[in-house]
Amino acid sequence: MKRFGISAGLLVALAAVSACDRRAPVLFDGRTFRASVDALSEDRRAFAVQVRDAAGASDAARRAAAYEAVQYCLKRFGGAAITWADAPEASPDSLLTAEGALVRQGRCDFR
Repeated sequence: MKRFGISAGLLVALAAVSACDRRAPVLFDGRTFRASVDALSEDRRAFAVQVRDAAGASDAARRAAAYEAVQYCLKRFGGAAITWADAPEASPDSLLTAEGALVRQGRCDFR
């Protein structure tokens, strides 16, 4: 029976891959936004994305929401097709909550 040892190169490669999970901040109009995506139902394709501190930069926050939603759909379902609950022509300001967060709902349509 052969025994397989873990080489130093393999350990370095594993460490590099695990570091890939930590994403560098993505800028939208020179700003970073804190965002979260939560599933809305058991099938997890329906989701809500919330971008905090969006007041005053709602267009950039809308792009940040779309970015986070694409990441969610890619990671969980392998595709980036999304159907948004709000109309594409809706004003980003109409998506703001009283607390200044931008909230959008959508559904991952891939697969």
